[in-house]
Amino acid sequence: MVGRFNLNMSDENIRLSFDSHGGMNRVAMKWGVPYLLLIALAFFILVSLVAGIYFFGWFGLAAPVPFVLMLFAIKIMCALDDRALRRFRFVLRRRYLNKKYGRHLLLTPRNPEWSKKHARRVLQENILSGK
Repeated sequence: MVGRFNLNMSDENIRLSFDSHGGMNRVAMKWGVPYLLLIALAFFILVSLVAGIYFFGWFGLAAPVPFVLMLFAIKIMCALDDRALRRFRFVLRRRYLNKKYGRHLLLTPRNPEWSKKHARRVLQENILSGK
C-alpha cells in the first residue's frame, strides 16, 4: 500500500471513474444560437421593427429582415459546432492582419511601408551612432 492507493497486481483491472466537466467548455445556447447573440439580435429586431413601423408605416415590417436573416445564418453556422462563431471571429481577424501587414502573418509581420517610415531612424540609432 502506497499512500492511500493499493498497488497490488489484482487492482490493475479496476476501472477508475472521474467526474467529467465536458459541458463546462460549451457555449450557452438557446434554439441553436448563443444566448448573448440571441439577446442582442432580439433587441435589434424589436428596435428596428418599432422604428420601421413608426417611420414607414406597415412597410416598416421589412426593417428587421436583415437581423432575422442573420439569426438564421448564425443558427446554421452553429448547428454542428458551438464554437463556430469564435472560429469565424479568428478568421476575420487573421484576414485583417494579413491585409494590414501585406502577406501571410507568420512570426514576424512584414509591412512594405515599414522600411520607408522607419529605416532612417533605425540607421541613425544603430549604425551611425556606433553601437
